[in-house]
Amino acid sequence: MRKKKIGIYIGILLVLSSISYYIWNTSTLLAEIHKNVKQTEVIARESGFKLNYQDEVKVFVKSSIKEGSALITLQSENGETLYTFKTDCSQKETFSLEAGNYKIRIDGENSKGKFDIVVRK
Repeated sequence: MRKKKIGIYIGILLVLSSISYYIWNTSTLLAEIHKNVKQTEVIARESGFKLNYQDEVKVFVKSSIKEGSALITLQSENGETLYTFKTDCSQKETFSLEAGNYKIRIDGENSKGKFDIVVRK
C-alpha cells in the first residue's frame, strides 16, 4: 500500500514537471523555420516575430548546404538587415532588441541543403 502511494506521488510529480516544462518551452518560442531543400532551387523563406518591449532574444541557426549558397539574415520591420548569419554551420547569437517586428529570412539561389532556425526569448 505504501509503495503504491509513493508511486502515485512520483507519477503526479512527473506529470506536473512535464506540463510546466512544456508551458515554459512554448512560451519562450518566438519563431522557427525548418526547411529541407532536396533539389537545387531558389529559396525564399521567412518567419516573423513581434516584441512588445525591449528584450533579449536568442537565435539558433543550424544549416548544411550541399550545393549553391544561401543568405540567412535577421531584419527589422523596415527591411534593414541587423545581422547576417554564417551558412553551413551551427551558430547561436544573442541580441538585445527594441520593441517592434522582426523577421528571420533565408534567401538563396540554386541551393541544396537543410536549414533549422529557432528564435527564443
